[in-house]
Amino acid sequence: MPVAAAASASTAAAATAAAAAAAAAAAAGSPPVPPVSSLPPARQTPWDGGPALAPITTAATTWRHDLHARAELSSAEFRTATYILDVLRRLDEGRLPHLVPPLPAAEAAVATAAPASGAAEDGWVPPSAALRLFTGAEHFPSAPTAVVAVLPGTAPPHPPLAVGEPPPPFTAGALLLRADTDGLPITETPPPSPAPPRPYVSATPGVMHACGHDGHSAMLLGGVAAVLAAARQARGRRPRRDTVFLFQPAEERGGGARRLVADGLLRTFGVSAAVALHNMPGSVAPGRVYVHPQGAVMGASSAFDVTLTGSGGHAARMPSGCEVRGGGVATPTSPAGSAGGCTNDRMVAAADGGTAPAIPPTTDVLVAGAAIITAGADLVATTLSPGSPPAVLAWTRVVPSSSAYNIRPRSVSLGGTVRASTSEDRATVLDALATTARSVAAAHGVGVDVHIRLGYPPTVNHPVAATVAAAAAAAAAADAGWGAAGAVPEGGGTSLASEDFSYIAAEVPAAYGWIGGAGGVGGGGEEREGGGPARVPDLHTAVYDFDDGAIGGGVAFWVRVVEAFDEAVARGE
Repeated sequence: MPVAAAASASTAAAATAAAAAAAAAAAAGSPPVPPVSSLPPARQTPWDGGPALAPITTAATTWRHDLHARAELSSAEFRTATYILDVLRRLDEGRLPHLVPPLPAAEAAVATAAPASGAAEDGWVPPSAALRLFTGAEHFPSAPTAVVAVLPGTAPPHPPLAVGEPPPPFTAGALLLRADTDGLPITETPPPSPAPPRPYVSATPGVMHACGHDGHSAMLLGGVAAVLAAARQARGRRPRRDTVFLFQPAEERGGGARRLVADGLLRTFGVSAAVALHNMPGSVAPGRVYVHPQGAVMGASSAFDVTLTGSGGHAARMPSGCEVRGGGVATPTSPAGSAGGCTNDRMVAAADGGTAPAIPPTTDVLVAGAAIITAGADLVATTLSPGSPPAVLAWTRVVPSSSAYNIRPRSVSLGGTVRASTSEDRATVLDALATTARSVAAAHGVGVDVHIRLGYPPTVNHPVAATVAAAAAAAAAADAGWGAAGAVPEGGGTSLASEDFSYIAAEVPAAYGWIGGAGGVGGGGEEREGGGPARVPDLHTAVYDFDDGAIGGGVAFWVRVVEAFDEAVARGE
């Protein structure tokens, strides 16, 4: 079903239900609820002070545990998508009334009434505060496990954009809030004794949420609940612009964000700004959010393989081809590395008085590989200008063609990654690596093949979007009584990990924030022997578990992001 048709069906269904509910309310003598358009401009949000979010935080923690137990790999998040869609429907339909009240009958009846001809000039009549739900399977074929929820704003939405049409001005379109949903191919290790057992350990063999995407999704579900609850309260305040909640698959592998952009997600909903949040244990205080003011917040990634090919041979022979035998002296018949061999003064002469046949030389691909690795250690420092933003070249794998101890392998594959704060610096280091590998291989007389695969581009925070998100982070911290937002992490707030939110940030002004977890600055965790900072379970490890104590801060951040963006809309920024 096309997006527009789905939206119309959702609105019509809401109108029918609202009319019935309004009639029931009138029969019971209940006072009518004023439509959103008649509410006073003063903001009276239910989340001021923070404690009002407690029930939602509790529910989001349960959602997080459920998602953790059903972890799925990139592009296979079918059960995850079904679960998220079910929670969204229950919130929208009022089946979780302790979190979100049912849609006020009179408001829905008035707000969903079809505007008369010329209503756009006379005044916009907004749709009801009902979610419009979309699945990737129906609307975005390249990302079938995506889930999108849209809360309509009180102002006319920006019309869908044509292919190639630039996005609307920053506050003229919809605000997109994104959480990723996929897990990693890691077998979860339950916490060791004396830690309490974890009842929600992943039930999916070989797959777990080792990067906190279960927490990201749960926090955004909590954000949906809080914003929807505010929109449905009699004196609540609906955002002026549409709010698009994106539960995105395939962040770890496959570039789900890139696929959704290609499928027209941003164009369809007229998105003009976007915000994402990722947990960063050990860098930011637990539950607090840090937003890098502008520039690269996550790095550009790549993977490379350098494959060296030689002759191989018996480990007893020298690279020249000579074999030293007891009491004897090996005498090369030609320089090392050339197509010669060697004779040995203990060798038995042939019957005709000649010498034994020459032994071909053995080229040592491991020695050549070691030389390339050593040379690569200085490439970042020697190829990039002093003062350049962070970059790194890391060797991560060595795979010889033989595992025997008495064989010099015929080939060896060296692998690693180059990460940088800009795509240009990444290209510079990769070019230098390829040149160095070819030069060293030639000096050692071995063949070489360099294969490079570019990963995600850098995630760059837009200064205006980052200002809005940083204001939201400060307000969320004040809600909890902390008095300050997250501290600037060591290294200036740029991580060389990569993130496919970069594809969204390349299309519209965007901000990417980090939220701290247990063991971070001022956090708990296991104390190191002899004192000092607590040990922090690293992301992408079998022992990692998202910190439930951060969920409340994340929910508050999402609520405050919607509020801060709406205030920017009101100011006409």
